[in-house]
Amino acid sequence: MEQFVPVRPWGYANQPAVNVGRNGLRFNAKTFEVLHQAPFIQVLLDSKAGKFAIRASRETDADSLPFYPQKDPAATQFKINSRPFVRQLRKIMDWAADETWNIIGRYSTGDDAIIYDLHTAFKPSGRGGKSAGRHTKNS
Repeated sequence: MEQFVPVRPWGYANQPAVNVGRNGLRFNAKTFEVLHQAPFIQVLLDSKAGKFAIRASRETDADSLPFYPQKDPAATQFKINSRPFVRQLRKIMDWAADETWNIIGRYSTGDDAIIYDLHTAFKPSGRGGKSAGRHTKNS
């Protein structure tokens, strides 16, 4: 059994995750839960380390963004549309404009933030349609 490694057959539904798409970021419901259903967040970037983070914030904090289901309280995904930010991420990682990436986040208790390491990004499974998951950094 030494050649076997543990896997999570349920995928990453039980972990905070983000999808970096063409026009912005799409966070799963677990992200919202991990950040205590924060109504506002700040997005932080460490371009040298290739990481970004989101942390719970107040509406009055500098550069805070709404982070709640604006139309559907039962929503399972939360979007932030920002082509400029996605372009920054693509430039850091040398990703093509038509590539989509998923990243699992790591919660930092002391910072009340979720940190996303761009170097751990992986392509979507492809179940989302014809072009979903078409590209990888290694292909």
